[in-house]
This record gives sequence, structure tokens and C-alpha cells, in this order.
Amino acid sequence: MKKNALQIVTYTKKLFFIYCAKVPATIIVLLVITPAVFGQLMIDEDFDGTTADQTLAGQNSWVRYDHTLATDMDIFVRNTTPMVFATYNSGGGNYIQPVTPNTETDDRFRKSNTSFVITSNTTFYLSFLLRVSNSGDGTQTPDHIIAPGNRAGSQVFEFFRVEVKDAGAGFNIGITEGQGGIAIGGEGIGSSFGSTVLNFNQTYLILARYDFTLPGSTENTDAMYVWVDPTISSEPSTGTAEASIAAGSGGNDILFKNDTVDFLYLNYAETNHAEYELDGIRYARGASSSTAWTNLDAYDPLAVPVELTSFSALIKDNSIELHWETATEVNNYGFEIERQLSENGTQNAEWENIGFVLGHGYSNSPKSYEFIDHDPPAGNLQYRLKQIDTDGTFEYFGITADVNISITGLQENLSAARLPSEFNLEQNYPNPFNPETKVRYSLPSESRINIAVYNTLGQQIHLLTNKVQSAGTHELNFDASGLTSGIYIYKMIAEATDGSNTFSKINKMMIVK
Repeated sequence: MKKNALQIVTYTKKLFFIYCAKVPATIIVLLVITPAVFGQLMIDEDFDGTTADQTLAGQNSWVRYDHTLATDMDIFVRNTTPMVFATYNSGGGNYIQPVTPNTETDDRFRKSNTSFVITSNTTFYLSFLLRVSNSGDGTQTPDHIIAPGNRAGSQVFEFFRVEVKDAGAGFNIGITEGQGGIAIGGEGIGSSFGSTVLNFNQTYLILARYDFTLPGSTENTDAMYVWVDPTISSEPSTGTAEASIAAGSGGNDILFKNDTVDFLYLNYAETNHAEYELDGIRYARGASSSTAWTNLDAYDPLAVPVELTSFSALIKDNSIELHWETATEVNNYGFEIERQLSENGTQNAEWENIGFVLGHGYSNSPKSYEFIDHDPPAGNLQYRLKQIDTDGTFEYFGITADVNISITGLQENLSAARLPSEFNLEQNYPNPFNPETKVRYSLPSESRINIAVYNTLGQQIHLLTNKVQSAGTHELNFDASGLTSGIYIYKMIAEATDGSNTFSKINKMMIVK
């Protein structure tokens, strides 16, 4: 889910009081506001405003360089399966998909960020959503995904790279230490990969951190870390990183002093490169890790409570099967399934609650759901989902064209097949409830029925129905607004109008206020 983020830039205020000799009674206050240089969100890229199925080159200030061959790599904008991660303040909508060339080429994409000269200790944070479909040639050779740095002449200066490598059934994520003056396609001078085997075709939140410590006469004072699906409500501990390179491990940061950080690079192109998709790039810096983390502004507790990716319906025998899938879930209590029957060809009838499916609460991987409507009425039907959070808030999904179902041709079969074979009084739903619930019951033939609600003393407090009804499954709504919390009893008495059968059943219901 896209956010229209409010980006706040900190300013340093300088006040100058100037005394004017010729006008003693006048004091001029000059307020000079200059942008603060100690921290900033340098890139926030959701690929909003880009055109799907077109090259990224020339869109949102991304450029391709060293492009010399027709076989050179390209990166395309896609929107088929949006990438989202619960509570992450980016992603959704358009994303990018590099196309691997058949031959190795020196070709990359880059985007300029707010230029910054490294003259003091600085921490950089980089976060993005990553979905890998395969790991390329199936070897342990790391494949470059993204790298911050700059470009001078024929050389690229990279501070670090986030890379992936094959792990058999999945892939590993790692970080490679850059060096001042890496030529395009050159290797970093040290790398570290995590041991967790990540799944193909699953969206992960990747977080990388680079700590530049102003070096003295030695080079190895920088450190870097990479996390997979970290908890981002607060700055993650370095001890929870998937992989890291500690200070003193052979860095090359002395070459970065006084360097200008001004570009973010995507994908060094090589034969059989890993195939992946990427979205939600955030890149920030600060004089300390806490400042850089604050500037990254990655956490949004309201982002993507539930991201529904599909919702479909299938007529099977005398029932209708509903299938849906979510990409991520946050606080998802579950789904109420609602149905609407057209009247005279127009969808203007009331939506009817016909069931409930429990959600998964929190999830950052795809989840599949199914519900079977065993008793659909004949006619043109529509279905929708009422997604309910654990705090009771809700949102509707999937109506109209996505699930517009015509079963007119099955009217005769359905009319016969859906008739119940016996009397039944079902458990009310939901239960416990406040203040409304539904009571469903079945009649195998035309019958006179009486359904009433009683308190625990046996006193009737509400009559739900008392009449003759045709064979079939029926449903009543009970509003208990005027009742106090507690346990109540509801009883059904039925007698076939031809005198062939009688029925009586009692169920309990609970009101919780």
C-alpha cells in the first residue's frame, strides 16, 4: 500500500541581530535558515509515477549507462504482483524487474541522490523489498543486487553491495565490502553471507547498514550489516543481523574519506544473473546510527493491514467455492463472507453474511483461503470479503466484476439439490456477539415454526418468528441491543404442515458487552 509520506527536513536556525546606528530604536532581526547537513533521507523510491511494462531508463530520474550492446541488460517496470511488507513505509503498486542479458555486459542503472561529502563519522541505512525467483546459474558465485556509491570517470566507487547467492532450494543474502575505485564489474574486498535459506518467490524486507568511521592511518575501521525481515518498530540490534563485516576486518574506508556519495546503483549485469524483483527503496544517512535510522523512516504501523492479491469463485457441483490469497497480514482476525443476489438483473439487494474464516494474524508470506457456499440461491450472485482486524476495524474487498457469478442455468438442479433432508437449528453466528447475531435453520418441507429467545430462568424475552415457511434453509437476524451480557437460550419448534414430522431443539448463545 502506497503512502503519501510527509518528509520532514531538519533545519539549523541562525539568528543575527544587527544594530543600526542611524536608527537606534530599530533592531533588524535576520533569520537565516540553512538545511542541516548531519542527516537526511536521500532516496525514497516506490516507483510511483512510472509506466508499467516500460524500461526504467528515463523514468523517475533513473538512467542507464555504459550501454553499448543490443544484448545489454534492461530493467522493466512491472505491476502484476505488487510487493508489500507489513509495517514497512514503502512498496506496493509498481516495482522493477531486471532482464538478464545472454552475455556478460558492463551495464548498470543508477539514480542520483542528494550529494554528500564524507568528512566525518557517518552511518548509512538502505532498505528495500526483494523477491527472488531463481539464483541464476546455480553456483555459489554472488550476484550483485544494489549498491550505494558514486561515479568518477571510468570507475565506480561502491561502499557496499547487497548480494544473493544460490543455496539449492533457495538463496542466501549477504553483504560485500566495497573499495574506493572499484572498476565497473570489479570485485569487493570482503563479503559475508547469512546461513538462512530464503524462499524463492517470497517478498522479503532487506535492511543494510554501513558505518563509516573516520580512519586514521589504517583502513579497516568501517563495519556493515544486513538483516532479513527485521522488526522495524525500532532500530534493529546489530546482533540480530543475518550477516555482517566487523570493523577491523580489512575494510578500505580510508579511500572514502572526502568522497562524494551521490548515486545508488542497481544490478551489475552478467550472464545467468539471479532473477529478482525489487521495490520500496529507502536510503538515508546520519551522524549516528540512531539519526540515520530516524531519517530512514521505514516504520509505518498502519501500512498494509491486509494485502489481498486474488479473489475468485468456482461453481462446483451444487456449491460455489470461493478462493482468495493475501500477500501480507497485520492484526488480521479474519474474513466475513458476504453474498448478494440480483433482483431483476440489478445488484441492489442487501448483502448477506454467510460465514467466517479465521485469519493468520501476522504474516509476511502468501496465505491461501477457501470458503464453500453449500446453499447458493439461484440467480446472479456476487460475493465480497469483510476483513476484520483484531481491534474490530474492518475493510471490504473483492466485489462486482471479480466475482460476478451467474448460476441461472443451474436453477432447477440447485432448487432440488439445496432442499434440506431434515430439520435443523444451527449455532448462531457470531457467538459470542454484540449486539447482533444470525440464527440459521433448515426445513425439509413446508412447516409451521416458532423460534424464541429465553433467559436462564426460562422466561421468553424475544420472539424471532412464528409462521408457516416453505422448505429450505432460512436465516434470522437477532438484535440484542436491549439485553445485558450473559448466556441466553433460543429454541425452535417446527411441525410439517402435512403433519408428517415434528422437531424441537435448544441452543445457547452468549452476549458480551
